[in-house]
Amino acid sequence: MKQLQEEWHHRQEERRKTEQIQQMMERKEEDQRKKMELLTKGAEWIQAHWRGLVARREGEKARKKNKKKGKLTHRFINNYSLSWENH
Repeated sequence: MKQLQEEWHHRQEERRKTEQIQQMMERKEEDQRKKMELLTKGAEWIQAHWRGLVARREGEKARKKNKKKGKLTHRFINNYSLSWENH
């Protein structure tokens, strides 16, 4: 009878230790999942802001290009009309 009680206590002890290890592993996995989510959100934020920066730069280039084209066209028209008046 005493031997059975010892074995029962021993098995309970093993079960308790197994549950503790399982809880520790679950906590560790949860921490890793949270870290990965944070890294993913950070990477997405950086990508979104980089894309916005690139889009703004392209927009600025396009606006500058259009301004230059507008000036060239305006100069050409003015020069053409001046040269026409001289004839």
